[in-house]
Amino acid sequence: PNSICLFGGFSALDVNGNDVQFPYQQRKMLCLIIKYSLEDGISSARLSKIMWPDKSEDKVKNSRGVAINHLRRLLDNFEGATLVYENSHFRLQCSGSFTCDWMDFHMESLKEQPDMSKVMSLVSRGKFLSFIEDPVFDSFKEKTESLLINILTDEILKCYEKKQYANVLDLVDVIFHTDSLNEQAMICQINSLVKLKRTEDALVRYSAFVKEYADIIKTITLAPETDENDFAAIREITRDTDVVISMGHTSADYETAMASINAGVKHVTHLFNAMTPLTHRGPGVVGAALN
Repeated sequence: PNSICLFGGFSALDVNGNDVQFPYQQRKMLCLIIKYSLEDGISSARLSKIMWPDKSEDKVKNSRGVAINHLRRLLDNFEGATLVYENSHFRLQCSGSFTCDWMDFHMESLKEQPDMSKVMSLVSRGKFLSFIEDPVFDSFKEKTESLLINILTDEILKCYEKKQYANVLDLVDVIFHTDSLNEQAMICQINSLVKLKRTEDALVRYSAFVKEYADIIKTITLAPETDENDFAAIREITRDTDVVISMGHTSADYETAMASINAGVKHVTHLFNAMTPLTHRGPGVVGAALN
């Protein structure tokens, strides 16, 4: 309660948890004001130009006044949400128990080590500003989504390194709200499912990913030794799609690499790099690739 959320659809709950309905105009105006509220605010002139681009100055002044008064009345439903007008600029001031998820997320992102439990609670509702398609918000969306993906990707890699695979899956789900084509997230998701012995889930997730974006994905690199169920994932992918399976970033020995090639691997990514080398006692992945 007592909050306004911009992730996962627009939500405005008063102090009693009741839904406060914002008409489209006030919703758009509020989002513009929030965007600049952590700075000096948005100027009255800029707000007017965006909201009423085709109106003359005298008509804009009246329209702006009516719209702002309506917005103030809506914000009266919240404790600690104040629309401030200062030096010809509007901004939303938050105090007490009132919260805005984007403002809280932005402040958390400025920390050297963001509190990931707080970040997840703020952004797990869904995609940022999904309820509004106006091009004026494109850069706002892009900057927020890029910041979010960077934070989540860093945390995914840390969790994967620590073998916290369940945490990886939770983080990946949130990234997919924003970027369903995120290859790094998909790779970590599939590998984490395999590590958790959830091979069937890995196959289902990967097959769904590939089928939805079949025209985009042409090649995927994996470590064949992680496909422990007789290379079931490799066999299914090569059977059901035209995707080329490549092996890379792998510690597979020669025998495993050759078996994966027989199962459907057709390429090697970055030969000699991050894989078992060619030696006189063990040919490794390099030897299998050259065979």
